[in-house]
Amino acid sequence: GYKVTGPPPPAVPTSAPQYTLDMIATAGSALIDAGKMDQLMQLLGKFGVVSLTELAPESYGAVANELRALGAAI
Repeated sequence: GYKVTGPPPPAVPTSAPQYTLDMIATAGSALIDAGKMDQLMQLLGKFGVVSLTELAPESYGAVANELRALGAAI
């Protein structure tokens, strides 16, 4: 067999899960379906945006935590 030499490829840091806009949007939609539109709008307001698509990628982790607190599965 072949042996791979050299350093392994850089791993994605496991300390912080990597969220995508898709994941955030899916969780947001689930909250809307659950009748939590008002809470979702308040959450967006905390981040200074009016829609999920305006969120900065670096805030996805914080937003995901907030969505989870509202009952979203993310």
